[in-house]
Amino acid sequence: MLADRVNLPKYLTVIDETSFRISIRLQPKAKKEGVIGEFEDFLRFSVTAPPVKGKANERLKKLLAKLLNISKTNIKIISGELNRNKIVEIKGSSLKKILTALDALKEDG
Repeated sequence: MLADRVNLPKYLTVIDETSFRISIRLQPKAKKEGVIGEFEDFLRFSVTAPPVKGKANERLKKLLAKLLNISKTNIKIISGELNRNKIVEIKGSSLKKILTALDALKEDG
């Protein structure tokens, strides 16, 4: 498995070959969207949506789905719905695809 040969970031956990968890610290109502950097064991991510009625969470899921070219239904916030610190579960992708996408976001952000 690729995860055995790759030094994974602290915020990324491999569940199986197509399922992963990312620990995200979300900054809602930001001027720009994307990866800001790393904070402790979290990937810092910003969205322009406000933290009202789940809008920031929905925007985060939509951005991750677009980035990974998977359905939004394959992305679930399993912890932190009402908190900045979230654990997001992603299904239907590959480790290589996730690492490549996150690296690209870091370079853009």
